[in-house]
Amino acid sequence: MAHFVTGLISRGGHLMAFARERSLHVPVSLAQGLEILPLRDKDIDSFLEPPLTGCPENFTYLFEQLVQEIKSASFGTPVMYFETEYHGGAGGPKERLSMPMERQCLVLLGVSTDQ
Repeated sequence: MAHFVTGLISRGGHLMAFARERSLHVPVSLAQGLEILPLRDKDIDSFLEPPLTGCPENFTYLFEQLVQEIKSASFGTPVMYFETEYHGGAGGPKERLSMPMERQCLVLLGVSTDQ
């Protein structure tokens, strides 16, 4: 069984404004003053105009248009975009993003991480 999660993590209420301006659901509060805004396919499709261009290898939704939307909504505050892909089965779950990469992104957001 597999599942996919895509979204944004930030602090300072910027995701609330991002969601409101695009008629998306409300972000969820996390520890350390962070908030997460999960993005479904239909959420992304609702505010990005096709044709979508410039998606880097190993990403599904990180089109140049989405990068510009995130930049304009961040007000200079770090925003972490993530796409994860979890696959169960023999050997346990596997995820697409590596833990060192996730840890670096969270540190840039100001999260205290333990090694």
